Amino acid sequence: MQRDFDVAVAGAGPAGASCALHLARLGYAVALIDAKTFPRPKLCGEYLNAGAVRELREIGAGGELAPLALPLDGMRLHAHGERADFAFGSESWSLPRVVLDDRLRQRALNAGATPILGTVRSIEDRGTSVDVAVHGRHDPRCIRARYVIGADGMHSTVARLMRLTITRPSARFAVGGHYGGMRFTRWIEMYAGGDGYVAINPLGNVRANTVFVLGRERLRSSGRNLGEELERFSWSVSEGRRAFSDSQLEGPRRSVGPLAHTTRHVTRGNIVLVGDAAGFVDPFTGQGVYLALVGAKLLAAALSRAFDSPVTAQQSFERYSQELRSVFAERTRLAWLVRSILTNRFLSRRAASAIRRRPGDYGALIDAFCGASTLQPAELAAGLVRALR
Repeated sequence: MQRDFDVAVAGAGPAGASCALHLARLGYAVALIDAKTFPRPKLCGEYLNAGAVRELREIGAGGELAPLALPLDGMRLHAHGERADFAFGSESWSLPRVVLDDRLRQRALNAGATPILGTVRSIEDRGTSVDVAVHGRHDPRCIRARYVIGADGMHSTVARLMRLTITRPSARFAVGGHYGGMRFTRWIEMYAGGDGYVAINPLGNVRANTVFVLGRERLRSSGRNLGEELERFSWSVSEGRRAFSDSQLEGPRRSVGPLAHTTRHVTRGNIVLVGDAAGFVDPFTGQGVYLALVGAKLLAAALSRAFDSPVTAQQSFERYSQELRSVFAERTRLAWLVRSILTNRFLSRRAASAIRRRPGDYGALIDAFCGASTLQPAELAAGLVRALR
C-alpha cells in the first residue's frame, strides 16, 4: 500500500515532532514515522535549558508543559576538588522525556500530521519525490513524499542509508536511569573526572535522573555487575560527595553509545537531516533538545521556501545547512570551552576560584551556556581569559 505526503519525517522525538508540527500548521501533509509506541522513555539528561524553554513557548507548548516540569535554580559543577555554582538567569526546566516527547508528538498529530508506526528500511530519491519503505508490525508499506526528513537520532538510519554518516571511533558511552531515596535540591549536580562524568538532574525532592558517561573499558570491566561499577565510578569522579549505594533505581537502566555522530552533509537531494541525526554535540553541556528545536524551526522554514519555489529548493537547503552549521559551531565552541577547563586540574581550579571571587563577570558566558543568548568566538575567548585570571 502506498500513501502520498508532502513530507515524511523519520523520528518522532523533539526534532521530528516539532518539525512536523511547524509543517502541519502550514498546511502540508506530513507523515510522522517512528518505530516506538508513545509515550516511551528515552535516555537523556532531561534538562531543558533556557533556549529550549524559549523554543517550547514559541510553539505554544510552554503553558502545557510548565506545570509538569520542575523549575531549576542552577548548576553545581564539581571537578578536581573544586566547586563552582552557576545560577540560571533565565527559565530552565527538568522534565522527563517520556512526557516531553509524547506531548510534542501529540501536538503534531493534533495539527494534522499522520502517525506511521514502523521502521524505515530503504529510501529511494526519484528526483521529484522520495519513496520510503516502512516495515511495521503487520504489513510493510511504501510512503511517497516530496521531501524526507531524517530526525531519527544519533545513529540515524536515514543518514546511514543516504551515506551521509562519517564513522569515527569513540570510547564513551552513557548509562542512566531514575533514582529515588536521596535528597535533592533544584540544582543540577555535575561531577567531572578525567575519565568521564556524572550528571544528576532533580525531578523532585527525592528523585533524580542520573546519567553516567564513562569509557568503554569501564563498561567492559564491569561484567554483570554494572550497578557496582557505576557506584565505584560515581564515588571516584565525585570524590566521595555522591554515592548511590542507598538509593533505589526506579525502572530499567538504559544505555546509549558510542557518543559520536558526524555527517558529511545534512542534505542530499530531497533528504534533509535535523537534530542529533544532523550532528552531535557533547551531551555534557545539555544542548540536545535546544538544538533539536532550533534545527526543526530552521528546517520547516527551509521546506516552506522550497515548496513555494521548487526551482530554488537547493538554495533553500544550502541556506538551512549554513544556518544549522552556525548554530552547531557556537554550541561546539561552548562545549569545547567547558571540557577544556574541566579535564585539566589546574584550569578547573583557576576557573572555580575566579567564579567564586567575581561571579558577576560570567553572566554572559552562563547565559550563552544555557542557550539564553549567543556568544561570538572573540567573546568566548575573552570569557576563557577571564576564567583563568
